[in-house]
Amino acid sequence: MKYFAPVAAAVLIVAATPAHAQTIKACVNSSSGEIKIRETCQPGWTALSLSAGASAGGKLVGEKSWTGNTFIVSNDPKTLPDSTFTARTAGGPLLITTVISLRHGSAEESGFAKCYPEIDGQWAGVYGNLPAGDPPLDKEPALFMDRFTENIVPWTPSRVYPGVAAGVHTFGLRCEAAIFNVFGPGGFSAGVNMPASLAIIELQQ
Repeated sequence: MKYFAPVAAAVLIVAATPAHAQTIKACVNSSSGEIKIRETCQPGWTALSLSAGASAGGKLVGEKSWTGNTFIVSNDPKTLPDSTFTARTAGGPLLITTVISLRHGSAEESGFAKCYPEIDGQWAGVYGNLPAGDPPLDKEPALFMDRFTENIVPWTPSRVYPGVAAGVHTFGLRCEAAIFNVFGPGGFSAGVNMPASLAIIELQQ
C-alpha cells in the first residue's frame, strides 16, 4: 500500500486501514515548508512521527495567502491584518507553516526581527506551554538583521503547536523588532509586497 503526501505544506494526508496501521515518519523542510515521507530526515528538515490508522492523518484547517507590507517598529509588535482568518479545529496538535519576506528598515544599527503565529490573539505556543525564552529571543527563533544590509530574507518556519482546544479560533501572524538607532526606534518591513502565506494543519491521532 502506498502513502501519498503532496509536496506543498498546506496539505498533508496520511491514511491506512486498521489492518495496515503503522507509524509514518514525515520530514518538514524548515526553509520551504515542503513535507516528504522519509525514514531519516536530512539536515535542515524537521522530523514528524504520525501514527497511521483508521482516523489518523492530517487535515487542512485553513490557509491564508496575501501580498502586502507592514512596517514593524521596535518594541511595537503588530499582527499583520492581511494574515488573519477564522477556522474551526477538532482539538489537538497543529502544524503551522509560515512563508513571508522580511527586510531591514533601519540601516544605521543591527537588531533582531521575528514573526510568530497567533491563535485568538496570543502566541500559539501558549496552549502547549512551549518554552518562550527571554526577549528579544523569545517565542520563536529570531533573525539577526545586520546594519547596512538591504537584503530580503525569507522567514519560513514550520512547527507543531500542541494543546489547542477544539472550537472556532482566529489565526494570524504577529511580527516584532528589536532594532534601535541614534535617530529613534528602528524597524523592518514584513511582507515587502511579496507573496506570503499562513497554513494550519491539524495532526489527527
